Amino acid sequence: MRSLDEFARSKLGELERGSLRRTLTATTRVTGIWTLRDGRRLLSFSCNDYLNLTHHPAVKEAAIEALRTYGVGAGASRFVTGNHPLFAELEARLARLKETEAACVFGSGYLANLGIIPALVGSGDLVLIDELSHACLWAGARLSRAAVIPFQHADVGHVEVLLSELRERHSHALIVTDGVFSMDGDVAPLHALAALARRHDAWLMSDDAHGLGVLGRGRGSSFAQAARADVPLQMGTLSKALGSYGGYLCASAAVVDLIRNRARTAIYSTGLPPAMVAAAIAALDLIEREPAYAALPLEKAKAFARGTGLPEPGAPAAYVHRTAPGRRDRAAGRARARARARGHRGYRRAMTAVFVTATGTGVGKTFVATGLIRHFRSAGRTVDVIKPVVSGFDGGEDSDPARLLAALGRSVSDEEIARMSPWRFSAPLSPDMAARREQRPISFTEVVEFCRGATAQRRGVLLIEGIGGIMVPLDDRHTVLDLMSLLRIPIVLLAGSYVGTLSHILTSLEVLARRNLDVAAVVVSESEDSAASLADTVATVERFADSIDVIGLPRLPPGAAEHPAFARIAALL
Repeated sequence: MRSLDEFARSKLGELERGSLRRTLTATTRVTGIWTLRDGRRLLSFSCNDYLNLTHHPAVKEAAIEALRTYGVGAGASRFVTGNHPLFAELEARLARLKETEAACVFGSGYLANLGIIPALVGSGDLVLIDELSHACLWAGARLSRAAVIPFQHADVGHVEVLLSELRERHSHALIVTDGVFSMDGDVAPLHALAALARRHDAWLMSDDAHGLGVLGRGRGSSFAQAARADVPLQMGTLSKALGSYGGYLCASAAVVDLIRNRARTAIYSTGLPPAMVAAAIAALDLIEREPAYAALPLEKAKAFARGTGLPEPGAPAAYVHRTAPGRRDRAAGRARARARARGHRGYRRAMTAVFVTATGTGVGKTFVATGLIRHFRSAGRTVDVIKPVVSGFDGGEDSDPARLLAALGRSVSDEEIARMSPWRFSAPLSPDMAARREQRPISFTEVVEFCRGATAQRRGVLLIEGIGGIMVPLDDRHTVLDLMSLLRIPIVLLAGSYVGTLSHILTSLEVLARRNLDVAAVVVSESEDSAASLADTVATVERFADSIDVIGLPRLPPGAAEHPAFARIAALL
């Protein structure tokens, strides 16, 4: 279809302009370390085949023999006729290696995480995930429909803060992390995370794709130290050090039985080919029989680090990032992302969705939102806005939705207001109280999905205006802060210049930092008849929040709608 091709070309152009378009290059792996590419013989430092088992004679022979005996493919889901006899042997071997009661094999590591996490947690539950976790962990967490909150990379203190703050509000909690982070080569603090999980009745899950076969005498990251880390959910892949293909979960017998009954990516997928299962078993034989061989990748990584002046790694990954001309340095990008998460000034990518919130009510969220809308429109940029929840709504032309629509240049009709603000209440109360009074309960999940849908459909800048302050309850369990935590978009925080505002601003910033949320700017609007001057308030906030842009917005004459402050805010977005 023409529109489909036009859409694809447009998206590819965006990727190209951002130096993010991927291409495939034909590469022949002659052996584990030597490759042929474009007629050149190259030494590869970019492979996950840590033990060179993809070319080991015993592993290849096991795959060939299984192919002769059982055929090429499994032929069906394991729950129909695809459960060939080799599966039971592989799962028993994995469970023995990981010191668990049972194991379940999946078609790939990605499929494993897409199936495991939604099988264990769902709506009403909490997932805390390391911000640098692999994409498949993020995908599985988001599919679960649980509240997904990232924690700062390998920061046990941040996990403790989040659990203390959030755990009691959710039925179940899952902590998710890579065991070894493949892009940085560091190892997760599994012992400390396990202790936190026990203290707060949370479940700990590690993705050991890059630990199995090379750490802890081949047993993986949970065994990297003298004592085994208490990780009840040990997930991993068969495609890295084992040189085969597939994924697995090692856990208790009860958990594995539940996964087999609930993980859709295991139930509704064709079983692994027999040759891949047999190859994995043969690789496990080699690792158990030759632990000194399994230790070589880490020893060589340490030697490489010493020779190049890099910090000694705790995992078999000492990564040196070389950026081709015209390409972004992805390592530096991750470093900037981590710095941004910790509140440092510097790199921030262009934003296309922004949440406008405040320290409290009546400080000018809608005034700032309308000012930004007018500024973007005058600059020729496409802009839209939603204000999902409104209380004190009387339907008049001075209501917040009506003022936002007027700024957009749209007619103020019931249909347009309903599109912008689906949850409207006449009582001037917090949303949860107004909803109870009017007997129209708010579904927090529906509010989240409404915002996500608007974000996905945007054609330019989208402003999402919150209601009240960041801690205003939306229902009996969730606040505006919880909504922002799930949306994970940058925030503009509004405050007044009244006496007491400094405590409100700095407390709000501390709360937002604990949720690892990105504050694009603090906007201080001048309060009427305040003893504190706007300039003094801005200067004081800047001293205590020196990593965040603080912008003062003076009181404007009646009817005035333009001010340079709006251009400053827009420039940050």
